[in-house]
Amino acid sequence: MANDYDTDFFWNSKYKANKVGKSGYISNFVDATDALANAGFVISFHHIPSGADVFFKAFITTLVDGYTSDWKGAPVFGRTDPIYSFANTSRNITLAFKVPASSEGEAYENLGRVQLLTQFLYPSYSTMTSNPGAQLITQSPLVRIKVMNIIRKQDPAEFSIIATDYANREDLYQDYKALGGSDTGLLGVITSCTVNHNMERQEIGVFEKGAHKLDQIPDASAPGTVLPKMIDINLSFNPIHERTVGWDSTGDPLDSSFPYGAILKAPTDAEAGQKFNERIDAILKDEEKRDQSQAMIDNAKARYSGMFGEARRKRDEKRLTEGKIKSESAREYIAGTYAGDVSDAYGEGGISSREAGAMTGFVETLKGSD
Repeated sequence: MANDYDTDFFWNSKYKANKVGKSGYISNFVDATDALANAGFVISFHHIPSGADVFFKAFITTLVDGYTSDWKGAPVFGRTDPIYSFANTSRNITLAFKVPASSEGEAYENLGRVQLLTQFLYPSYSTMTSNPGAQLITQSPLVRIKVMNIIRKQDPAEFSIIATDYANREDLYQDYKALGGSDTGLLGVITSCTVNHNMERQEIGVFEKGAHKLDQIPDASAPGTVLPKMIDINLSFNPIHERTVGWDSTGDPLDSSFPYGAILKAPTDAEAGQKFNERIDAILKDEEKRDQSQAMIDNAKARYSGMFGEARRKRDEKRLTEGKIKSESAREYIAGTYAGDVSDAYGEGGISSREAGAMTGFVETLKGSD
């Protein structure tokens, strides 16, 4: 039953209580931030003992990732500096976020989400058979925290990734993404957690819980019941490393993806031998190819759209195949336009270097078909 909490879906009308301010009840109230939260832009907590999850749609006010190296210094007679011996490096994360409510129903659910989070701070118990009235701690309250791609555990698939596996930096970047699911969060312990309901702040205030039926008098069913409009959460989290972090004897990192999964690519042998201006020129030439490829796609959309677009495309294909376009400039334009029409380079984020190269090669093939 622990995983049945409906906290991974955000919709302000979920509890059919859409009272907003003094405007009364709105039957079709829409909050655009729900779409962002349902797309994964959330803070999640996964409780290890129970397997329960809780998700927050929130405004992050503080996210500090701190590292402390513990060195022991031993003074030696005659030396200016002590001799240092390394002990360990520890990590601490300070996270603060605001949990807003755009409706009365969302305020109620936010209160339930915070309630569940605070329960994650307590251990698991079992009843002793020899003494049914006594309980024994069986598991400590370990949790996993996930803040999109910034706070997360390392993907096992990333452990073997090296930048040389990628032909270029662009492909390396395109593969970078947040892991899915709260169970992919960073393992550790919450050492402190404070909850501020902001009830003292007049500019924020609370909802006074009203009746759930439109024909009833608001607030008559639950006197003295309030729901905070904005809850502040501040917590301190100490991660527990699940893999050894450091370097091997050859100078390579034991986990190159720690802690953010952003792997850097070293310069190729050709790049290492180039001067600054030469490397910039190579980048500009690549950008020029992308611009040319985008122009091909735009020309194709213009030439092959409309009522006679399909017929025009088939005619161009036939003329290119049979080599009936004698003018070099016309052949280059038609070949580029046709290549833009059949290209797969329509994805999000623009045209990649690989796609631009493929399109350029295809154009050369079409131009040489006469």
